Amino acid sequence: MLLYADSNETLAPDTAPAALEAMRDAGLSYVEEPLPVRLLSERAALRARSILPIIGDDSCFTPADLERELSFGTIDILNIKTARNGFTDSLSMLTRARQAGLGIMIGSQASTGLGTLHAALMASQAGVSEPSELSFVLKLQDDLLTDPIEFQDGWLDVAALSGLGVDEAKLQKQAALVARAAAKEQSQAAKAAARDAKAAAKESGHSGAITRVMGAHPGKPSKGGPLSFHAAGMEK
Repeated sequence: MLLYADSNETLAPDTAPAALEAMRDAGLSYVEEPLPVRLLSERAALRARSILPIIGDDSCFTPADLERELSFGTIDILNIKTARNGFTDSLSMLTRARQAGLGIMIGSQASTGLGTLHAALMASQAGVSEPSELSFVLKLQDDLLTDPIEFQDGWLDVAALSGLGVDEAKLQKQAALVARAAAKEQSQAAKAAARDAKAAAKESGHSGAITRVMGAHPGKPSKGGPLSFHAAGMEK
């Protein structure tokens, strides 16, 4: 079994070497983004120590990002995500990473079954040298595919996925749930806006300022005045 850590840019330059040594001694195979992406020189220095192979993920959103990382020599393995990069940039980055001699893995962005299919297709391309992150779909209670994606001892038969498709009934059900959630959110936002408007009107009415109210006697300015507030989709 291969294990690795995703540090998500949380380590500091002065403590990262010791942390990576502890990971290595614990049997981990590599580490993803140990330092903040902005610390280019520090990341290059850490990689130069060759404690553990370093995976580039958040540092490599685009082909241009990959070129920067190659210039600074910060990573050993590139994590490509089709949900983030799309197929065109993913293929471009895969080709460039191969030319540069990097290891390559395919990741997922907390993907559903459909997103996992896309990532699996990319993971089947020549040059993908590392195990890929495709198993998030197993955490889902439900999915839109006609049949579940099945793994066997950590392996995924990509050819067997060709018969899977989107279940239209499930899709319509999810669409209805999303529409209801959006309507509820809009209603709550409208209510909040109405409350804020009334609160502002109340505060203004008790501020002590003298204002002239339409219809009041020209020589007798009134304090405050009747105000009406309306929110879209809300009754007064």
